[in-house]
Amino acid sequence: MKSKIFFFLVFPLFCYSCVGNKTESYHENKVDSVWNLHYAKGFRVTYTPNYKKVELLHNQNGTVVERYYLVRQEQTVVPDDGQKLVIPLRKIAVTSNTHLEFLSVIGELEAIAGVCSPHLIYNDSVVSKYNAGKIANLGDAYSLNLERLIFLRPDAIFVSGFDSGHQDGNKRIVQTGVPVVANNEWKENTLLGRAEWIKFMALFFDKELVAETFFSKIESDYTALCRMMDTLSLEKPRVMLGGGFKGTWYVPSGRSFMSHLLQDAGADYVYKNDTTYDSLPLSFEQVLHKFSTSDVWIGAPADSLSELVRIDERYAMFSPIKNNRVYNFNARKRSGANDFWESGVAHPELILSDLIKILHPEVLPEYELFYASWLR
Repeated sequence: MKSKIFFFLVFPLFCYSCVGNKTESYHENKVDSVWNLHYAKGFRVTYTPNYKKVELLHNQNGTVVERYYLVRQEQTVVPDDGQKLVIPLRKIAVTSNTHLEFLSVIGELEAIAGVCSPHLIYNDSVVSKYNAGKIANLGDAYSLNLERLIFLRPDAIFVSGFDSGHQDGNKRIVQTGVPVVANNEWKENTLLGRAEWIKFMALFFDKELVAETFFSKIESDYTALCRMMDTLSLEKPRVMLGGGFKGTWYVPSGRSFMSHLLQDAGADYVYKNDTTYDSLPLSFEQVLHKFSTSDVWIGAPADSLSELVRIDERYAMFSPIKNNRVYNFNARKRSGANDFWESGVAHPELILSDLIKILHPEVLPEYELFYASWLR
């Protein structure tokens, strides 16, 4: 169960936390004010008597890239510098499975009428509705079936942001008349920042209080784990991540969410002092030079050690294979669907617990891995 994070956290909670402090909460009667976010850098919310103004922001410089005005009556007048949407939304389409857990938590899975790449979806309720013909297959997120979308006529379609690969597709969707809402949680460089995008999703359904309550619990669990780790004097295992793909091995940059996660979990990561945000493309030779003597391999692209070596026999040169300390995130995987990439965005406390268990098993002796698996 997702709530099964053993409350071994009996350590003092007065020590320094690895994340920020909580501030003011949202209230239904709040107007002419801003909903304070604690970790997410990619959006902000302003409440007025007539509408909610939701602004998408560039994560690194804070400039506005898109605005949404959320109203309760179609006739409400809003500024002409953004999209107007009548809320709460009743019927939506989603292009990424990372949206599904947010919708599940706020109780709005029933609003989903269309999805992309249903074979990648793990959520049982969504899969059942799709198999029963109650949810349409809109194709691939990068080549959406616009005819099906027009026939579906959702109140909005949620897409995965404004990366270069989606820009042209989003313009074609806009031409159909279906409002496009960009969810940019994937651009956040902390796990709590990503999880806080549940508040963004909740805005479109008037479920702010549900989202705030859920996030407060997640934040509390995550920060308690960080505080616990801060009290302990532990050796930091050297960690390597990922695997090669078509001749290139992409590893997390120093300011990525994975780098921050490794720091919180008590790991030593070669690129922890790197100042970039995007993944670092390395050759196999560079990876071998940097990571050959690592203690632990996390996120390996296989389900067994033998499979890993079959993929590339050179993998056997890395110490974690020799020492049998290799892990993936495939514990909740079936067919093409992997719940780590789906519900994981809303559960940083479970991902951090998994990493602590892998790196420092003595710290969480009763905890069982949730998303991660040990390769045998």
